[in-house]
Amino acid sequence: MACKQAKLYATGEFWRHDPGLQTFWNREADGRPIIAHMYIDHINHAEMRERLYRPYLVRERVVISARVPGSAVASSLIRTQGEGSFTADDLAALNAASESIVALALKHISLTKFAGNLVRHRNVGAGSAVITANDGNRAGALGRLPPRLPPAGP
Repeated sequence: MACKQAKLYATGEFWRHDPGLQTFWNREADGRPIIAHMYIDHINHAEMRERLYRPYLVRERVVISARVPGSAVASSLIRTQGEGSFTADDLAALNAASESIVALALKHISLTKFAGNLVRHRNVGAGSAVITANDGNRAGALGRLPPRLPPAGP
């Protein structure tokens, strides 16, 4: 489900209408995390709501995003009708972990770009295979939280 949604999100250019990224586009590319919490019923873009979320009974979404010059990351965490809402503790735990989540995602992109620049071709028997950067970096990966997050701790 997550890969299918991420591909549809990117190819359908739903990022242009994503309320979870409104602050993202208007803020300086300083690497600080932006957290947006929304109920799917409140998404104004009907096609986005109906194609990405309704078929999977998604009720709620949290987007953790950040931009730095030359790179950007966004990750969505969802809750379905059967899982219940994000609690205040869930949101507090995500807020506490957001800087680490963003740093890890930006480092991953940096390493992927670096590796892609180092190795463009490698010999495979008589032929050659092309190694390219991961196209998935263009779309936020959709993931799921466990039913309840553990309490945030030191």
